[in-house]
Amino acid sequence: MPANGTGVVAMSNGTVNLEMKGDANRFFSRHGQTAESYGAMLSTFADGMGGPAMVATFAKAWAAAMGAGALPPAICFDDIEATDIDWIWPNHLARGKLTIIEGDPGKGKGLITMDIAARLSRGEAMPDGSATPKCNVLFLTGEDDAADTEKPRLEAAGADASRVFLVPAKGGGAGWNLGDDADMLAKYITDNDIDLLIIDPLTEFLPAVDTHRGNDVRVILARLRDAAVKTRCAVLAVRHLNKGSGAAALYRGGGSIAFTGAARFVFTVGIDPDDKSCRALACTKCNVAREVRTLLYRPVQSGRAARVEWLGESDLTADQILSTARDQPSDQAKAFLLELLADGPVGSKTVTDRATQAGLSTATLNRAKKDLGVQSFRTGTVWEWALKDWVPRSDPFADDPRQPTLPMEHA
Repeated sequence: MPANGTGVVAMSNGTVNLEMKGDANRFFSRHGQTAESYGAMLSTFADGMGGPAMVATFAKAWAAAMGAGALPPAICFDDIEATDIDWIWPNHLARGKLTIIEGDPGKGKGLITMDIAARLSRGEAMPDGSATPKCNVLFLTGEDDAADTEKPRLEAAGADASRVFLVPAKGGGAGWNLGDDADMLAKYITDNDIDLLIIDPLTEFLPAVDTHRGNDVRVILARLRDAAVKTRCAVLAVRHLNKGSGAAALYRGGGSIAFTGAARFVFTVGIDPDDKSCRALACTKCNVAREVRTLLYRPVQSGRAARVEWLGESDLTADQILSTARDQPSDQAKAFLLELLADGPVGSKTVTDRATQAGLSTATLNRAKKDLGVQSFRTGTVWEWALKDWVPRSDPFADDPRQPTLPMEHA
């Protein structure tokens, strides 16, 4: 550390959560000052510098105390208290962080947000079994009517409506936008003790900028992130996909990749390729926790509205549930096997490895195998697959190395 006691702090996306060790005197004495001379600065930190604060807030406070244009000192990591992530839904939603759910229209993104809001309002376990506290939820929505769509959906999901709020229409005919109105949204969050803000859809509330320009997007999302950190509120935003079929799920979100970059968690909704009546919610990006397994669900009617019925976990990936090649997964798997086995038996490991490379799940492959009547048998110590009309040589002295020595079924 330099002789003047000033350390260097690394900042991610321009912000850092500060949990100051000890009392304020220790921090200010590091910079040759006393806490008493910085009353204006101290007021910006929760509990006298014992709570989270933004670097931007720190800079403003320093300027207020020292005069406009004063350059604040770098923050030493020794003055930052390490903390745990404050989860609302472990590995999915965290206070002060942005989560994005993205998918094509009609796949149930809105129903998922309603289900999440309902579970949090009651303090009910989440679809993966994670325990959650009772939370207040605030919606900023722009596509559905509150009375005939959103309220019936909340009722169908069993929400405690006394804990769920809606941002009202902005006066003067102007719509809300996250570029100019982040501070006002923060006030709604604070006034109603909100734990989760749900924005559906995210692009509805962006100012008039080119959403494909990363620099523009980063500025707007930084304001949203600052509001989330300041209020200790989690943010869940809904985004539509682009039309770039065939691209990896990470690049399918509409607009700039900066949306994905700003989010700490991204989840993709799509179709279960093995059962088209099912939908899937798969993890596309997770920066601050372990990746979670995909959750399967289907929309079901409940009274006046639809709700989500969760069906358990799956090993499907985001790429698999978006793959257009899986529009007819069983037919594709049959064609794959007919072509691969056309010239005779193939080792089962080779079959499964190539199926995985082709984007076919094990369940789809096995279903196609059964439908085609594909044989399984062992040649020496190696299991092989062959089409049902393949007839092994009867001559035990034939030089076909694929001659089965122990014919038998093997699933």
